[in-house]
Amino acid sequence: EQLPAELERQIAVIRAEVYRHRGEYQKSIEGCLRVLETLPSEQTYANQQTYTGIVTDLAWAYLMVGDLDAAQKWFKESLDIGQHSITLTLLALSGSAFVQELGGQLQKAVDTCLYGLDLIEETSEKISSDVSAAVYIHLRLGNLLRERNELEEAEYHFKRGLDLGQKWHAVGDTMRDGFLDYSRLKMALGDFHGALAVLHQADKLLPRYQFVPRF
Repeated sequence: EQLPAELERQIAVIRAEVYRHRGEYQKSIEGCLRVLETLPSEQTYANQQTYTGIVTDLAWAYLMVGDLDAAQKWFKESLDIGQHSITLTLLALSGSAFVQELGGQLQKAVDTCLYGLDLIEETSEKISSDVSAAVYIHLRLGNLLRERNELEEAEYHFKRGLDLGQKWHAVGDTMRDGFLDYSRLKMALGDFHGALAVLHQADKLLPRYQFVPRF
């Protein structure tokens, strides 16, 4: 028995996401583009969810294969459709900052993250709670500041990002990169015991975290 087309598209998006997390980026891109060709223009909730998944996967997959123009295009699209989702917005801002960093636009990348911090503060005040997706902005900004040798401020954002990641069980690859970058910061500060402690902490914590994000 054939599955409904809507369900088949949702399964295809999930499969594309799995490919992306396995590092099979071209397969992820191809799968997303196939779904995009068959996605009806009718603005149903299911179609919107499918499109959101496609946009997110395409942005990160293109980034990982080094196509920065395509990645930035889809991150911008993600920002447009994610206006009512702080998680999607912060993910897109983090991705955009990464593209800017790789393109040598370090100050622009920092500015993008600072804009994300403003949104985090506004949202935290509204919901009287931490914003789980803030982990992406704090860790991205921490690494950018580390590259600019602003080490004390970078350490604050690494600590904040990793604390939030542990609290909200952030995705494993995000936390893995955060721990590794934080250990590099510790080494830059001359704190080699601290760098080793960060790596030991990562070794204990990372197996608890999933490697497929929740939206």
